[in-house]
Amino acid sequence: MRGARHVWNAAISLTLGAMIGILGHQFVGDAVARLWPEQALIADLVRATFWTLGIAATGVLFFSYYLDDTGR
Repeated sequence: MRGARHVWNAAISLTLGAMIGILGHQFVGDAVARLWPEQALIADLVRATFWTLGIAATGVLFFSYYLDDTGR
């Protein structure tokens, strides 16, 4: 049963992290690209920042679920 919970925790964590990265990439990155069209580097940095936040959120969520599950 514990293995199933780890798989479920990983799936939830990956989904939420991917949502952060995709939404930031699509909406915030495109908004920045429209605001400053001559500076594409800033839009790319914003997109990379949101993907980094998504990856970090995935790790934080997974390990918080993992530690909560192993503490029982």
